Amino acid sequence: MGLTTGTQEIIGDKTFTGKVKFKGKVEFKRENWTEVTAFENSWVNYSTSWDSAAYRKDVLGFIHLKGQVKNGTIGTDIFTLPVGYRPSTLLAFPAVSNAAFGYIQIRTNGTVACMVGNNASVGLTGITFYVG
Repeated sequence: MGLTTGTQEIIGDKTFTGKVKFKGKVEFKRENWTEVTAFENSWVNYSTSWDSAAYRKDVLGFIHLKGQVKNGTIGTDIFTLPVGYRPSTLLAFPAVSNAAFGYIQIRTNGTVACMVGNNASVGLTGITFYVG
């Protein structure tokens, strides 16, 4: 295989076998945040002063959540992640909820729910999990 120099852009999936060496700068394009628009059970974004609820997948297959929500019913779904962004097992994460402890559950069907907390404010920022 010959040596390639200069800029090479790879779009889509690419499988490499054997050794792959990079010299110099390697950039990975990051997926933009997808804002949640279909809230469930009266949940809404907290305010325009805080990040809106959103999610994205990074190049390594990790899902990241961010944002602050309020007003829904504790123990109910906040929103549903699309196929490709869902965990293979039930997950639970601690969350700041109105300056107290809460926890977020993410199910294999993609539903994201606040199971414990105070609906005056529930934080999603920092929740990260692997989907491959």
